[in-house]
This record gives sequence, C-alpha cells and structure tokens, in this order.
Amino acid sequence: MIRNNDGLAKLALPSDQDASGRQFAGEELRNVAAALESGTLTSTKGNFVKDLEGEFAEILSAKAVFACTSGTAALHTTVAVIDPEPGDEIITTPITDMRALAPILLMARQTGATSLTRAHFWIWMTDE
Repeated sequence: MIRNNDGLAKLALPSDQDASGRQFAGEELRNVAAALESGTLTSTKGNFVKDLEGEFAEILSAKAVFACTSGTAALHTTVAVIDPEPGDEIITTPITDMRALAPILLMARQTGATSLTRAHFWIWMTDE
C-alpha cells in the first residue's frame, strides 16, 4: 500500500515498466528457453501457442480456441468467426473506447453487417 498526501491508502498496481514482484523460475524459464532454442517464434509454425489453444479448448469443452496478441486482434477474430450477415447487428457496451469500436466497424463492414448498436446510438453502415 502507498499512502497519498491525504494519508489515504492507495493500491499500488503492477506496471509493465517495473519488474519488481515478478518472478520467473523453473517451468517458465524452461519454456522460454525451449521457444528460443526452437528457432520458431511465430504462432503459425511453433507449438507453444497451438498447445495452449488445445489445452484451453479442452478445459472449456470448446471446438476451437484462438489465442490473440491483443484485445483488438481478439475483436477482429471474434467478428470474423461470427461472420455476420447483412442486417446483423454487433452490440457492444455503452461505454467503450474507439480502439474497441474501430475493429468492430471495420470487420462488420468487411463481413456484411449493416449496423452496429451501441446503447441508444445507431451507426448505420451503408454505401451512401
């Protein structure tokens, strides 16, 4: 806990800029070494991502699981998997970031959805 100027406790959250509190040992280090030594650091030709997806699919009793490198990639993948038809709507939360909306709008346009509903706002996707 960190105390601010008012003496109130403030929760210290981890940062990607600070390695304190992170410990890598044993299995983690062996897996990193194995990935590096394999010479294949891509998800399309390596085995680590495929193994992870397979384990998650088994745990979730799902036909398929797709590991993504970011939330944006996950949104692109989700819309592509849904493959909306003309007239379908993709609904998202009423408070969201443009970085979440952009892939939905792009993929909806590319896959044929005609509108995106966001709370009370309608964004019509037409060629006009």
